[in-house]
Amino acid sequence: MNAEEVEKSSAQLAVHTALESKEPIQTAALSPPTTKAATQPEAVAGAGPWYIQVGVFSSSKNAEQLRALAKINGWDVSVHTVVDGAKLITKLLVGPYDSKDAATGAIGNVAKDLKISDMYVTQANL
Repeated sequence: MNAEEVEKSSAQLAVHTALESKEPIQTAALSPPTTKAATQPEAVAGAGPWYIQVGVFSSSKNAEQLRALAKINGWDVSVHTVVDGAKLITKLLVGPYDSKDAATGAIGNVAKDLKISDMYVTQANL
């Protein structure tokens, strides 16, 4: 774990403790890559790979349910908990994809498999 990850973990733990939540904080990818998502692209200076954000949750239980459905359907999915103001939010991302076009092209299949329509393509340095 590098210094930035340690600092991020410490900040999340501090907020978690302050909110006195009993739910665990998950900050790492929860599943290995599967066959539907593109392979990890080479790093581009200042930019990360492309993902499909399929949900943002205040409850990690809700995120876990959708993550399980995505995994059952063969999607490479990761869960990232971040601090948003005074709250912890959990983002569910499908990918990575090597281009915005590849991620955009996969949205229809992800929507069909997960039975949701409100999602978007995002570029992230995770």
